[in-house]
This record gives sequence, structure tokens and C-alpha cells, in this order.
Amino acid sequence: MMSVEIVKMAQCHVKEIALIEKMCFTTPWSEKGIGDELSNPFAFFFVALSDGVVAGYIGAHNIVGEVYITNVAVNPDFRKKGIGTALVEHLLSV
Repeated sequence: MMSVEIVKMAQCHVKEIALIEKMCFTTPWSEKGIGDELSNPFAFFFVALSDGVVAGYIGAHNIVGEVYITNVAVNPDFRKKGIGTALVEHLLSV
């Protein structure tokens, strides 16, 4: 697995996450939709950073103690390096 730092999503990550969405999904979330999650009290979004670049992210909603993963995505340039697994493991640990 490559070395990555997993941090809570911030406004500075939204644009890069939106680009990953477009690379990975046929119906991607919009930049606005992703940014709106920053003010959602039920949302938990984390990003995996590799040398300051958003390599992937995970988002989830916690509603009445049940967690629903909304998306997990890894930039194609960073796949097969354990980033998706690290993101899921991080979410499970919080």
C-alpha cells in the first residue's frame, strides 16, 4: 500500500473530488452537491491525500446510528494501491 494521509474533507478538496467523480461515475455528484455535504450534520466525508493530491475519497451518512456509504472513489492513477481499503477502514474506525 502506498503512503497516504486520510483527513476530513474540507472545502479545498471539493474541486478535486468532483473531478474524481467525473472520472469514476456516469452520473457524478456535482461540485455543489459535494460541497453541500460540508454543512450536513449527518455526513462524514474523508479524503486520502498522496503528497497533497486527493487520491480518493469516501462519503457516508449516519442516520439514527445506521451508516450508509454514499460513495467510495479512487482516482484511476492511484488504483490498486490499497487506497480504497484504507478509506473504508478509516470510516469504520471513526
